Amino acid sequence: MKNENNQNHFKKIKIISLFNGVSTLYESLRQLGLEQYIERYVSVEYDKFANLVTKARVPNVEIYEDIRDFDGTKFQDFDLCVFGSPCQSVSSIGKREEFDGSSRLFYEALRVLNEAKPKYFLMENVNSATQRVKDIINQELGVKGIMLDASELGSCQKRKRMFWSNLTIAEPKKPIEGEVFQDILENGYV
Repeated sequence: MKNENNQNHFKKIKIISLFNGVSTLYESLRQLGLEQYIERYVSVEYDKFANLVTKARVPNVEIYEDIRDFDGTKFQDFDLCVFGSPCQSVSSIGKREEFDGSSRLFYEALRVLNEAKPKYFLMENVNSATQRVKDIINQELGVKGIMLDASELGSCQKRKRMFWSNLTIAEPKKPIEGEVFQDILENGYV
């Protein structure tokens, strides 16, 4: 984000990562050379082993364990909130409980968004959810989700995912040249 006072310098950003896992977002930003632009990184993750990985990877991380206890009102000056709420009960390989199962935590993420009011948000979830579930998410977030396939973004893996954001997400015009599955094999194994 460009600083209005000096266009050659970038403003540092504050990020909330809900359902943070092992801080893949932070690691991606680090690999892109953007780590220096992160002022604060807040992780909300229930899994204690994932939190150990985050503590090892992310300097000065602020870790909160249970989204149900997380108070978003304390983070109202944050720039970005990212999340991929649990998909087990909305996925085609799950029980299709919609938001009655573990996927009900989507509403906790929604609560945090409403409390924190970040400038931007990005949500990711499975493409195999029913249209009804996608419509509910569209309505609750106030934006229409789009489907992106990892294979169209340079990955050797076909993985269709839905994304919702108040940022414009451009669909790829054509597949990006990238690795094929054989490129990641070593002696025939992944």
